[in-house]
Amino acid sequence: MYPSMTNRATDVALVLAMMTAGMALFAHIAGRFSQIALTKTVFCGSILRATANLGLAMAVLLSSLAWLIVSSFLWGIGGAFYTVGLESGISEMVVRLNRAEAFGRLQSVNSIGSMIGAFIAFFILASARGDLVWGAVYMFIFFAGSSIIGGGIVLFRGTEMESSPHRERPNRPVQLRHSAYVLVLAFAISAFIIALVTPFVELYIIATVSSDVVLVALTYLPGAILGAILGPRLGRISDRGGKIRLLVAASVIGSVSVILIVAVPYMAVLLSDILSPIIEVSVMEAALLLIAVLFTNSAIASTAIFVIMLSVMGTAYEGEAGQGVGMYESSLAVARVTGPIAGGIMWDVSSPATPILVVGVLGLIVIPFYYLGIQQYDRDLQNMDLDD
Repeated sequence: MYPSMTNRATDVALVLAMMTAGMALFAHIAGRFSQIALTKTVFCGSILRATANLGLAMAVLLSSLAWLIVSSFLWGIGGAFYTVGLESGISEMVVRLNRAEAFGRLQSVNSIGSMIGAFIAFFILASARGDLVWGAVYMFIFFAGSSIIGGGIVLFRGTEMESSPHRERPNRPVQLRHSAYVLVLAFAISAFIIALVTPFVELYIIATVSSDVVLVALTYLPGAILGAILGPRLGRISDRGGKIRLLVAASVIGSVSVILIVAVPYMAVLLSDILSPIIEVSVMEAALLLIAVLFTNSAIASTAIFVIMLSVMGTAYEGEAGQGVGMYESSLAVARVTGPIAGGIMWDVSSPATPILVVGVLGLIVIPFYYLGIQQYDRDLQNMDLDD
């Protein structure tokens, strides 16, 4: 839909940045609100996201960049209330020893939902018989209805979240929250770095490997499947004292995978030559296979970091999870607002490969901050347990 509205990478980045701007401005508010009415916070977010999806349908129908930007901002606000409310509820329902695993299960469910949603969206678009405009309109209307249903289920069936005994616990010591701040800052920097390239990876692949959007979309499928399978397992590793090793490994794997995307066209030629005596594989097929592997690595790394960070904030703000999760999501959203715009400028001014290379290199620089932050957090947690 973008070509009918704009031909500039910075405009594409602006749309995505507006989604995170809504999250940045309202995540902390949503966290405070969830302390008062948890399930209503989630439901409010679902209604806002449904409204935003209807706005996106209108943007496509009118081919209006302005409607797209406004609807994206509203979608971000809805995402703030929905995401913060849901994550806060899960954090309060689960004890510390199983908290990362619980978030791993959440990530697993999200991955499964994303896969199902993607197939339904593809089916709706295919049913439009080449009319992408009306296909997209029907798709956004479907997502709006799904959002309302999901929020309604939480509102009427989420009494366990509201009555969790962990919501009555006293606040954690200040020093534990201070060490959590270090990790949030490190992850916010990492989020900014990743956001430099997030909107443009697909555009780069379409420009250099294959213009078949369906094939490019399928390269995400293995990562979604493995993310759904491994989410709880990665959470258990974190819960059992493997936070440092898991966080460092995820950061290295994620950064290297991003860097190698630039080299895919060259690696694909080599892989095709290696496999040719065994099986006939074209250069394009080899490239898509390599991209699928790199995307899978990145998806698993992102899942590991997700479960660790949310379990840390849930523990540091036990009894006030909404406040901790809200601050965490808000800080990440602030980083993601400027990231896509900076990446779009690099794309327009320099080359499509520039933001990808910058992201891969800078991603490695954040690793020491993760390492030191987790070490201090574990020490503070042990001291707190000894005091208890």
